[in-house]
Amino acid sequence: MAHVVPVAFPFLAPLKRASACDARLGRMSILCLRNACHEFEGYGDGVANAVLIANFAATWAMVGLIWFVQNVHYPLLAQVRIDRAREIAVIHQRRTSQVVALPMAVEGLTTLGLLFDRPDGVAWILPWVGGVSLAVALGCTVLLSVPLHEQMANDPRIDTGKRLVQTNWPRTIAWSAHGVIALVMVAQAWA
Repeated sequence: MAHVVPVAFPFLAPLKRASACDARLGRMSILCLRNACHEFEGYGDGVANAVLIANFAATWAMVGLIWFVQNVHYPLLAQVRIDRAREIAVIHQRRTSQVVALPMAVEGLTTLGLLFDRPDGVAWILPWVGGVSLAVALGCTVLLSVPLHEQMANDPRIDTGKRLVQTNWPRTIAWSAHGVIALVMVAQAWA
């Protein structure tokens, strides 16, 4: 199968070589992808760029998710009757963990990675500001959201859902800020 690299994305050309590297299995291996990343010519450090792209994708997955939670999910949780709150809270916690585990892990690890190895052209301060914004989002999760979900599961109150909506705003803003920072870093890396 011929691989076509779109003209708008010339930095993807090494992936063509990487896919041929593991054609026998029909997919790229991590080693081949890593080798391809080192071949990003004219685009700075390939590994750092790959980490940046993974960070961008995971961060924006979380940005989309947090806005969905803020505008759809939590307002619906606020409508749950008290007699069903425990059941809904347990289901919510289990299913939400399944959805957020991978993007949160990738976002966290790649944010740390960018603190130690940022792509050429990216201002040194941006990974640090991104790290702080992620720390705020995760801090709000641990200190505000998790206790309210626990309360909903163990001792539901009529105002718990409304408090989830209200206390989720700092987390929504922090994750959105991290998304903007990730976008700026990508733009700087490929400027």
